[in-house]
Amino acid sequence: CSNFISEAPGVWYTIVGRGSRLRVSTCDPMTDFDTQITIHSGSDCENLRCINTNDNVCGLQSSVAWFATAGVRYYILVHGRHVYSVGQFALTIEEYEPLVPNDFCDDAVAPPVDGSSSLGTTAGATFDNVGLCDAPNTAPGVWYTLNGTGTLITASLCSNETDFNAALSVFVGDCFNLQCVVGNTDSGGSCGLKPEVAWITKPDLTYYLLVHGYDTRVGNYGLVLDEPVPTVTNDFCVNAIPLELSTEVVFGTTVDALPDDTPMCSSLDQYGPGVWYTVVGTGDRFEATTCNSGDETVTNFD
Repeated sequence: CSNFISEAPGVWYTIVGRGSRLRVSTCDPMTDFDTQITIHSGSDCENLRCINTNDNVCGLQSSVAWFATAGVRYYILVHGRHVYSVGQFALTIEEYEPLVPNDFCDDAVAPPVDGSSSLGTTAGATFDNVGLCDAPNTAPGVWYTLNGTGTLITASLCSNETDFNAALSVFVGDCFNLQCVVGNTDSGGSCGLKPEVAWITKPDLTYYLLVHGYDTRVGNYGLVLDEPVPTVTNDFCVNAIPLELSTEVVFGTTVDALPDDTPMCSSLDQYGPGVWYTVVGTGDRFEATTCNSGDETVTNFD
């Protein structure tokens, strides 16, 4: 269910939704093992659909919140993380008012896009079952939203207020049909594990930003959104520089460029910033190389 793996035995409960948010938890001193909780819905036990899941919100214990549609039956699996994770537990279920205002996607906040910092925390938030978006998603998160304008947007947690190993995931669509745009867990620079992302928005589209943790981490953060002017001409694919077939060396730099929201090409990991060129095919084999040789060697990084 979602990105969580379970190898342990479990037991089942069921509840019918009443049109409110529910929270189910094993965060009780009587619980004596490493629990996970998984929520499913479906017409019967043979046709279950993953709704949400959680591991390690309160130490080794778990807590899951979700919107329970009125009249829909939900199946709650209380289980362990590892084969040997078994034991006694105390389970609570209650109607839930979020502890963090923008805990859920439909409560997303519109931050300023002016380089100022929006302060917040993921402590007390719940996990969001939205899948992977270029970054692992197994920690609680909170939501922001913005409307596309056709410009470059940067989102950064590279601030003094960010005090944990964080992650950023950006989606487009609506809260019930989110599609990944870009995500990151690492700035790739001096900020280390405080991620930054950049993408070119499309007019009239709504984007949702999930600020969450790496692994199961939670903490405080400062989120900065801005519309910078690219300092590298061909930083983005839409600004790619056309090349002619030639043995001449083209000089460039990726210094001050930004990471690109492109799928992994082949089996090569792509984390560093990049710049773009285009070339028109001729039906022949092409070779592109940064293996400069002789006195003109200029490529100075991996």
